[in-house]
Formats: sequence, structure tokens, C-alpha cells
Amino acid sequence: MSVIKIVQYKIKPEKKDIFLDELNIFLEEIELRQPNVKQRTFNQEDGVTFIHLFEFPSSKENEDFWNADYTKHFFNYLTDAAEGEIKQNILEEV
Repeated sequence: MSVIKIVQYKIKPEKKDIFLDELNIFLEEIELRQPNVKQRTFNQEDGVTFIHLFEFPSSKENEDFWNADYTKHFFNYLTDAAEGEIKQNILEEV
């Protein structure tokens, strides 16, 4: 059974340029290391709010993703670059 997760956050404007570099590295790592994970990244009109939609083919792939060094690195950076809360929710298909 697949796992779908949505992540939403807002970046501090002064961190946006470096953040975009970190984001591109992170997305490349996903493609390279977990090609079965489907992901889409969106940027809202304000230019600093981002939404990621991840679809993991299994609970194991989800767990591997969140335990991967590249994910930990990105989210450690994100914790510093984010303005406010980083929201994460699992979505259920209806």
C-alpha cells in the first residue's frame, strides 16, 4: 500500500537563494537513490512558500526515505531556513 505525504513550509526570504541550491541537490538525490518515489514540488505565488507531495510505493520506502542521510541533511538545513512551522501530513486517498 502506498504512502502519500505532503510537506509545506515557508522559507525566510534572505535564505531563498541558498535554499534553492539545497532543494535541487535534494531532489536530484531522490531521483538517484529512490527512483520509485514519486514527488512533486510546488512554489506558491509569494515565492517563499513550498509544498512537496511525496508518494512512496510502500511503508518501507517511506521509512527508508526519512532515514536517508540526504533527507536528514535537507531537513536540517530546512529547519534553519524555514520561517515558522514545517507542516507534514499523511494523506489518505478517498
